[in-house]
Amino acid sequence: MLTNNSIKFPAMRMLKLFIFITCLSTPAGAQIAIEADTVFTVSGGPILNGVVLVKNGKIEAVGRTTDVKIPASYKKYRANVITPGLVDARSMVGLSGAMNVPTDQDQLEKSSPLQPDLRAIDAYNPEDSLVSYLRSWGVTTLHTGHGVGALVSGQTMVVKTKPGFAEEVVVLPLAMLAMTFGPDVGENFPSPGTKSKQVAMLRTEMIKAQAYQKKMGEKDESKRPARDLKLEMLLKLMNGEVKGLISANRATDILSAIRLAKEFGFKLVLEGCAEGY
Repeated sequence: MLTNNSIKFPAMRMLKLFIFITCLSTPAGAQIAIEADTVFTVSGGPILNGVVLVKNGKIEAVGRTTDVKIPASYKKYRANVITPGLVDARSMVGLSGAMNVPTDQDQLEKSSPLQPDLRAIDAYNPEDSLVSYLRSWGVTTLHTGHGVGALVSGQTMVVKTKPGFAEEVVVLPLAMLAMTFGPDVGENFPSPGTKSKQVAMLRTEMIKAQAYQKKMGEKDESKRPARDLKLEMLLKLMNGEVKGLISANRATDILSAIRLAKEFGFKLVLEGCAEGY
């Protein structure tokens, strides 16, 4: 993508001339300067006739070309626009394969409607072609994980879209607990089939988690129950260690999600919200 003195793009992207700084693959010790007509920043306004200095893979300085001196040892590049990497706030990329066939779909486990113990990192594939496709368009960070369609489908995480082992690209191994309220659940599982049953099943499991926590606090180890990964994850939700990400579109489902969050005191993030008005 980079040449010695210029940036070259395919003809179809002539209207999108940009470099995503956090995607630049610079070798250790590399020192580069990228000048652009416009530099967009995270915390401030756009900088016209700007320059970005990158050293050892990290941004060293940003400013107008008249204010930032480019050291003689830095290799220079030129672009129309420079912008920080984009963030995909909710995705199943890396768990949902590019071929859209059963063998590459890992975002929804259909053996049970309640599986809070499923970790996203165990299914995430950094080498998936969808990951590299997003990276080519400047998406440098993903909030990805288990998808919509189960009452509790599993955990989500935050990763960088660079290639490598999952442990090397992960930013936050546990971000949220993905849940779904509404008809999508009934399409994948025979139970729960109604709105009331959905909420009742979740309330039952959360009450079990509260009892489990009390029993785990027993001084006599012989009275403590065996570890339960599902209940442990629900406790992390109720104790505020992770947020509950609930997909709900109908007004009744949105209100049920809010009601449940108030009852058990967990932090709620709603997605979908078609009838949020």
